Amino acid sequence: MLSYCSNVVAADSLQALEHQLLSVFAPARQRAGLERLGVGLWLPAATMARLAADRAARSRLAAILADNGLAVVTMNAFPYGVFHGDSVKHKVYQPDWTTPDRLEYTRHCAEVLSDLLAGTELGTISTLPLGWSNPWDASADDRAGRRWPRSATICGASNRRPGIESGWPSNPSPAA
Repeated sequence: MLSYCSNVVAADSLQALEHQLLSVFAPARQRAGLERLGVGLWLPAATMARLAADRAARSRLAAILADNGLAVVTMNAFPYGVFHGDSVKHKVYQPDWTTPDRLEYTRHCAEVLSDLLAGTELGTISTLPLGWSNPWDASADDRAGRRWPRSATICGASNRRPGIESGWPSNPSPAA
């Protein structure tokens, strides 16, 4: 399914996301002549946490998506915070997998994705590699190595509906 990632438009709140879905994504689907357009959903961690905690907000978002021929098929859990700032190149790697914050953000993404998948589909959560290579040492390997496998367990546990599968690819990035 052709998909359009929401991190290309600045939407750092649920209201901003809803506005972008209605003013950018739905018209793009219509212009392309598609019955459904896939959405790669990105929200900053604080907003994703609020969405994960608010079933009514997830239901409202699911209705907006369905009513406009949009379907969340992936979550972009790489950028944690501000993605449309002046300098995001190295900041986008923070927090990395050495911190519990990265695991918690991934858990929230998995919970939201499970509720937003339309029908019996495969949903993915794209995340960063373990972290930025500089500075990185053996203790960082150990900390990240303990959290990374737990994300697979968390993603699997978030599949609350039968027939829903999720994957969590990492985005390898070249060193700059």
